[in-house]
Amino acid sequence: MFISRAKQQVIIIVSAVAVVAALVVLWYLPTRRKYTAVGEECTLINSVIRQASQKQNQMPQLEEKLESLKASLEKYDLALPADTQLGDFLGTVANLMNAYGLTEQQIAPQKEIETGQLNCIAVDMKCKGKLSQIRKFYQDIQHLNRAVRVEEFRLLNDSDLTGNINMETKVIIYYRSEQA
Repeated sequence: MFISRAKQQVIIIVSAVAVVAALVVLWYLPTRRKYTAVGEECTLINSVIRQASQKQNQMPQLEEKLESLKASLEKYDLALPADTQLGDFLGTVANLMNAYGLTEQQIAPQKEIETGQLNCIAVDMKCKGKLSQIRKFYQDIQHLNRAVRVEEFRLLNDSDLTGNINMETKVIIYYRSEQA
């Protein structure tokens, strides 16, 4: 059995094409897919590393902000003491009125409003004095470590025009519930 030279060449060419096709299908394409997958994985890992590096660079700023928030929380806790300290605060207000020579003092707590953790109580305050005394009194109240909101504020001139002013104020004093 003798095969002609042309048929041999065709068989050799077909065999070569089959080998090349087998190499492409069985080796090159899987290797190319793995190479592409590894490249994508490297890109993803590099992205994660960059993000972690950026977050690491932000850590000192975040720690500084945390310390600032802790300080604010301490001020908040001081401004909202437990309700057992309400009497002490009202005593401090009365002492301030006395220190500035305000007369006809009235400090009358009203009904408490309980909302769970944060409660408040309205307090009506009345006194009489010079405008400068009342202004200094309010400046000192503002600098006390206590959460107080002025709800109503009214100044009335004295009827005998002696320079004294009647001050009437409704303030809301905030405090934490003992359960909080």
